[in-house]
This record gives sequence, C-alpha cells and structure tokens, in this order.
Amino acid sequence: MDTGPDSPRSSPHPEGEITCLEPLLRPRREFLDLPGEIRNLIYGSFFASTRLSFARRYLHKGKWRRIKSAQFFFAIILTCRQVYEETKRLWMSQVTFSFEQPDSMLEKLYFLPSSVLSQIRHLRIHYAYLDLDTTSEAHKLLNNRYPKWLEQFELPASLMLLSGLRLETIAVLGWEFEFDKNIENIHGFFIDDSYWKELRFITPWTNSLSPFEVCSDVPDRSLQSEFALSEFSFRISEWTENLQKRDTKVEIYLPSAVDL
Repeated sequence: MDTGPDSPRSSPHPEGEITCLEPLLRPRREFLDLPGEIRNLIYGSFFASTRLSFARRYLHKGKWRRIKSAQFFFAIILTCRQVYEETKRLWMSQVTFSFEQPDSMLEKLYFLPSSVLSQIRHLRIHYAYLDLDTTSEAHKLLNNRYPKWLEQFELPASLMLLSGLRLETIAVLGWEFEFDKNIENIHGFFIDDSYWKELRFITPWTNSLSPFEVCSDVPDRSLQSEFALSEFSFRISEWTENLQKRDTKVEIYLPSAVDL
C-alpha cells in the first residue's frame, strides 16, 4: 500500500474537504448585496424612527435624569466603511433631534456652521422658559437682536438665532401650565416662518387651556376654560388665514376632551 508523501490518503487537506469549506470561508454580506435603492429605503426607515435626545429631564425634589439617545444608532452607522459612506450624508436630514429645553438646543446647535444646520430637517423641543447665562454669547445676541422676543417669544426667538436652519417639521410640546405662553409662542412662529415648513404644537393636557394668570379675576374655573377656548378658537381662525398665504402647515394637538 502506498503511504508516501504523494499518496492522497496522506494529504492533510484533501481536495474534497477544501471544496466543502470554501462557502463557509466566504464573508456573509446579505444586506450589502441588496440593490442600493433598497438599502436606501431601509436606511430611511431606520433613521425616520430614530430620535436623538440631548437634555436632562426634571423628575422631582431637585432630581434630574439625563435622557439617553438611541444607544445603537452610531454603532450601526459605524458597522463598516461601506455603510458609513452610504449613510454619512443621509442620517442628519432624517433623524429627529430632540431637546427638553431651548437652552440645551442653543448649546448644541448655536456654534454649528450653516452648512451643517441646513442638514437638520426634523426638530422636537419641549417649550420652557429660557434660562440662559446672561454672560453667554447666545443671550447677548438675543438681547441685541430680539429684546422684545426674549421676553415674549422665547422659543421662536432662540430658533431665529440658528442661521441656516431649514426644517421640514418642528414638534413643540407646549407649556404645561400657562395657556397664554402657548398662544404667544405659536403666534411667534408665524412672525418668521422662513426656517420651517410644518409646525406640530402639542398641548400636554387640558389644564394648560385654563388661563389662570390671564383671567385670574374670574373665579369660576368653567368660565376660565370657556374664555380660554374662545381665545384659542379666535387665534386658530387668525392663523388659518395667515397659512393660506404661505407654503407652511400647522397642526395643533389638544386633549381629546377639549371641543373647539
């Protein structure tokens, strides 16, 4: 029996085994083997459902909780060089940037160049009072350019500082307790609508429609609510007339119990 070095039985890698192992050694690229158009649809669906949050949320008794962004978002983008190259010009225009306060929004976005700001198309922000450091550059600019706005329309004024912003949608979570602040800030968006196309204003709950400060001399809460609804209805009619002259859209979300 031939057992020399040239014998097939003595070969450490018989030809048949090498042939069987070749498919196992080939890298699996099912996603990247899809047509580019389909990959873009998948990217778009993933980005559209992603919210990047930058803020802390107040809990109670002076405690705050830092809001976590989509933890695996950047990990997916950095999966490999090809995915990174295909998504680096897509993700900023499709994800939603979310801020709990106008202050945190200005801190993150104010110093970005216009070329970067113009890529952001979807913004979500929880309206609250501006609490800027009076020595900050943003506060100085607001005070110099829009001193009246700084007192009345804090959120619209702060957005106007972001030169180059071109939003497709902006979702605003309204002030929880002051009806007049909600109305003022919605109205402020109509003064300059050059940086947004669609405004979604969300009133948290019904008691935000009770203008205790605006109508504090009315003791009956039902009358306060009636006043609030009539004022709100009047404003909606005014805004509707303005919208007919512009290429913009406004959606106002109220609690289901409220009947305008």
